[in-house]
Amino acid sequence: MRRAALRRSARRLTAAFAAAAVMLGCAGARAQQAPADPLLFTGDGWRLKLGLDGAVQTSGEINSWWNLTDAFPPATPYNPDMSWTEGYLKPSAKFNIAAGPQAELYGGLAAVASYTWGTDVFDAGNTGAVTLENAYGGFRYTASTGLSLDLSAGKQDYQIGSGMLIQMGGGNGYERGALLLSPRSAWDMAAIAREKVGGLTLEQFYLNPSELESGDSLTEIAGAHARYDWSEKDYAGLAYINVIKSNYPSLAAPLTIIPDGREGMNVLHGYFRTQPFASLPTLWLAGDLAHEWNERIDQSAWGGQAEIGYTAAALPFTPTFSYAFRYFSGDDPSTAQNERFDSLFYEGSPSGWATGGNASLAFYNSNIMAHSFALGLVITEQDFVSARYWHVMAAQENSPIQFGQGAEVTFENGAPIIIVGVQNPNLSDDFYLEYTRILTPNLFLTAGGALSLPGQGLRDAAKGLAENWWGGYVNLTLNY
Repeated sequence: MRRAALRRSARRLTAAFAAAAVMLGCAGARAQQAPADPLLFTGDGWRLKLGLDGAVQTSGEINSWWNLTDAFPPATPYNPDMSWTEGYLKPSAKFNIAAGPQAELYGGLAAVASYTWGTDVFDAGNTGAVTLENAYGGFRYTASTGLSLDLSAGKQDYQIGSGMLIQMGGGNGYERGALLLSPRSAWDMAAIAREKVGGLTLEQFYLNPSELESGDSLTEIAGAHARYDWSEKDYAGLAYINVIKSNYPSLAAPLTIIPDGREGMNVLHGYFRTQPFASLPTLWLAGDLAHEWNERIDQSAWGGQAEIGYTAAALPFTPTFSYAFRYFSGDDPSTAQNERFDSLFYEGSPSGWATGGNASLAFYNSNIMAHSFALGLVITEQDFVSARYWHVMAAQENSPIQFGQGAEVTFENGAPIIIVGVQNPNLSDDFYLEYTRILTPNLFLTAGGALSLPGQGLRDAAKGLAENWWGGYVNLTLNY
């Protein structure tokens, strides 16, 4: 449970980083000359870029887990109201060395030092660790025909598409600290062969996640991925994923734990994003669809999302609107087959694949349906506001929602676990508001708040005792 909870914890800074990157890019285009980077060193045939990332964040929660620990007396005491501070530093170095007129060697090193002061929402705290985040090397060759070959291996990041299934390779929180900041994302081992010609990219990969020692599932993944970009803003991709080994369990309705259920699972995942209309260049369509099957445990599951968005560049504050509907199947208790979707290692930020604000800590993307609305505003060149709303439902009634989600609260290592399904599909209505201020080109201030209103399904399970779940944070981030 720790492992799944941490992988899907909301990385609340991602949206701020994205907005800052866009803003800095625009500012750079207007500037006559970009300032020199004091951490960039170059020479004859080589390049070295040093970096330093870091953040400190204070968070608070009221009525965590909708205060269900009061409705169902837990095995150990749990205080649903808490505040804590977490932080991390990440020094890094990346290099490129020419290996002839058409080839180069490259690589990178990075370490993360993180800590949590106080007790976080998973009842863990006053812990931290220093770990090696990146340690990889690669070789890249580009032929005169335009065909390129890229081979790399080591501790590095890797994702497929927008990260619906494959992105978050590192575990955070608990003995490593920094639960919500989630500074670790690299895989413990990612071996990647990449071939590219024109707009077509082919990849073959092997992945071993960098999970917590306290919750290592011993998962190993291999597969292939093809993507075609027919313009700078239009692309589509298809990936095949196979779980070679894993001791991560699966669930079936009403509440059956299948040991090593993930092992042997196959996934076919297609995705696209396009801006199809020349007359509406800022309107986009996007979609993901994944089918999972595992003959060993008779699994057949589906998940995906359809999204539409538009940026009204002519309106004040340049608003960006988007709507998405997502679906991740749950196990039907009336069938012998297991239809429960496994969300693997997805990217769990509010601007990514988090389903809900506070609720995303409880509702992992399995047995879930959701309507998602987002609004982004550019207040000034340094100030950005985003607002999000999710209406979250169970895809299958009387079926587990997350690993043990439903009607009775227990604890595992201090973290609340809700077990069994709900009889009413309405789970929650989640609101999320975030403000970002660019203090300098490398320093960002972010503040946000979240509210999760329990739906009828949770209220019925808690016999009407479920409460509104509030959360908030203030964050200062360095990105150099």
